[in-house]
Amino acid sequence: MTLLPKVNLLRKHNLDLFKPYYGIELGFHPLFAGDAFTFSGLCGIEKGFLSLETSLSHFIAIEISDHNEPYRQNLLNLKLGFQISKIRLKVGTSFLLNEHIPQGQARIGLLDIGKINGTIYGIEIQFKIE
Repeated sequence: MTLLPKVNLLRKHNLDLFKPYYGIELGFHPLFAGDAFTFSGLCGIEKGFLSLETSLSHFIAIEISDHNEPYRQNLLNLKLGFQISKIRLKVGTSFLLNEHIPQGQARIGLLDIGKINGTIYGIEIQFKIE
């Protein structure tokens, strides 16, 4: 299990039927996974204790090697969330849009976090501060 902390900066709107939101997400992975970073744009809706979210993310990992090129992935992420008090549990899947592995380098494990039988799954625990 790998813990990769992230921070969301969101803008929410209160409508009669649901609460739409959008924002950015920054992954602060260097303390936990070496030189790795994530930048995402996300949007979603909340209704009661449920949420549905999608994001487009860019993951970059810089390995110590003879090459100056980083490992990169672009992903489309879909998540379903359940909130209890100020804690939201989000589960979902990711679809690989493209990736770059430097020529002559082996694939690194960070590119496959959450992958089961070729599909990328994710679980997030979010602490809401409002």
